[in-house]
Amino acid sequence: MHLSREALYALAHQDNDSNAGTSLQFEVTGTSMMHLHAAIAMLMASTSGTTDAKGVGKMDFFEIEKHTLSFMFFGKYMTPKRCATPLPFPLDVVGVCQMAEDWLRQLTDRPPEPDHDGSNSPGWRVTNKEGPWDIINIEFWWAQHHK
Repeated sequence: MHLSREALYALAHQDNDSNAGTSLQFEVTGTSMMHLHAAIAMLMASTSGTTDAKGVGKMDFFEIEKHTLSFMFFGKYMTPKRCATPLPFPLDVVGVCQMAEDWLRQLTDRPPEPDHDGSNSPGWRVTNKEGPWDIINIEFWWAQHHK
């Protein structure tokens, strides 16, 4: 099940002025693509970067490092990291969600499964620890199901 375009915009559309100066540390893990989309939409709600006509943030750059896909916005006073790749056009919340989902599904070079008394299933981890709202990291993550 996926969230509709309207639902993603509803989650991502907030009054950006009310979140000015916010530096929330965000970490969500899961296996559901619908929950992945909701986590990304929540982070993009307060992106200080480019916004669309509805005031929803857009991401301008991306990079892939091993098992992590990162989306970035660099304001006019920031310099992009040398390894960041400009997107052909800024991605809105729907584009970021679709690219993240497609990347996770095709990822074949996964870290080894954790060894524990139970089973594992492929999942994801979303964080923004590298920057306040302007960098979203989507990482492949093994969900552990204990006996």
